[in-house]
Amino acid sequence: MEFLLNYYLSKKMLPNPRQNEPFSVFIADNSGTTPVLLKNHSPHVVWAKDQQETRSLVQTIVFKLILLNLNSNGLELIKFIKRADCVNNQTPVIGLIDASGHFTKKSIIAAGFDDCLITPLTADQIHELFDLWQIAGYSTDALAYVEIMLKKTHNNRSLTLTVLKKLFEELPQQIAVIKEALANNQYTVAKETTHKLHGSISLCGFTDMEKSANSLESCLINKNYQAIDSHFLLLQQNILNFTSKQPAIMAHLKNP
Repeated sequence: MEFLLNYYLSKKMLPNPRQNEPFSVFIADNSGTTPVLLKNHSPHVVWAKDQQETRSLVQTIVFKLILLNLNSNGLELIKFIKRADCVNNQTPVIGLIDASGHFTKKSIIAAGFDDCLITPLTADQIHELFDLWQIAGYSTDALAYVEIMLKKTHNNRSLTLTVLKKLFEELPQQIAVIKEALANNQYTVAKETTHKLHGSISLCGFTDMEKSANSLESCLINKNYQAIDSHFLLLQQNILNFTSKQPAIMAHLKNP
């Protein structure tokens, strides 16, 4: 994770100044350890004492990142959070597990989590985690995507609309294929699909997604499997950031 954070900082992928929403983190952890380490992050870190409070908060407040302790009904809560009617169903969720527990990373990802960490966490781990996902949370705004594509198509709005519709259809399918392939150690499938995805977004000039796709593809080509998870998570989040802007992008192209 430290290497990945340094890479993104070296590329100067800094927050978009037009996006001034605070980086808010929600934590459901009754172990008592994590809240103590987060005192210096207040007020943008919120934690719940029990499952009832957790459900109430994640249903009403949109967070940038969620941490769930699997010993605090995490498996039930992830199902609730990923429901279509939950305002946080696109928010990255990290599972917190005990080293001596019976959970495996594969089972946690299969349950719907985006990643997992072994507790107890140190203050440095928490700072690094927040820094990493804060960088991933910032993305190009809807109008900028439209402007990039219009430049690529020489201001052909019809072609721009066609290309973007295709991307909104294909990217979620491709990232799902990559996720499943990685979960089953099918690295050839993951590499081939990542290559196709990388090519599409490179042609469009969407550098926010292109950089993370390039990093993941490089790891797969070089068989650097230890670094794959972090690069995949950033690519997945960048694509979610892009697809979440579909209504605004389509509306702008149809009604300039």
